[in-house]
Amino acid sequence: MTTITGHKGEGDRVGIMPLTPLLTEKEAASALGWSVSALQQRRFRGQQPRYLKLGGKSVRYEIQALEEFINQGRVSLQGVS
Repeated sequence: MTTITGHKGEGDRVGIMPLTPLLTEKEAASALGWSVSALQQRRFRGQQPRYLKLGGKSVRYEIQALEEFINQGRVSLQGVS
């Protein structure tokens, strides 16, 4: 895991912040079994999964956001044995 160490001033350590691995559009689409264009269309419509925009241009997806999206669609079959 990558970390960033923040500094307050002359060697005063503020803390260590773990970075969450981010997926590209292609990686996220592959993880969901979708095409990149299907993922882009959902984003343009303001639909899930959540995404990040870095530098105003680069789109990235957190693994946790994809997992949450997948779990929202989970169907529970009760009474089936």
